[in-house]
Amino acid sequence: MLSNLSDEIRRCYERAHECGRKAQAAFNEESRQDFLTLERNWPALAQSYEFTARLADFNNETKRQRDRWLRLGAGSSGNIVPFLVGQAFAPETVRQLSKAFDRVCAVLKVTSPSEAEKVAQKIIDLAQRGLRDDAQIARMVIEEFGS
Repeated sequence: MLSNLSDEIRRCYERAHECGRKAQAAFNEESRQDFLTLERNWPALAQSYEFTARLADFNNETKRQRDRWLRLGAGSSGNIVPFLVGQAFAPETVRQLSKAFDRVCAVLKVTSPSEAEKVAQKIIDLAQRGLRDDAQIARMVIEEFGS
């Protein structure tokens, strides 16, 4: 896919150059302006493709790091940190979320990485809504998943 994307980016720049040549050879002002507009728009599309590629690289790296953390013991006692990749929480909030995570995993007897991920995601969702009290967060998650 990356090779195809690189080809698309290259073609966008080639088309921009071609539009510039056509603008110089245009027979009337309206055509010249149309080609000049296209000459400016093709690089913008190329930049969009480049951004998409960088975003995909970032996303893949984030997933790779998360998977590595999972293999290293995410889901074990108080270890919500691997699930926080890409999140921004204060250190005290991370401690609160870890306490909630630990409590929920113990009560619900969470053993699999997929269960741990669901629990962590719910805790993170609640924290993103402003909840910070570990006991309240744990209680809400246990109520939701314990039923």
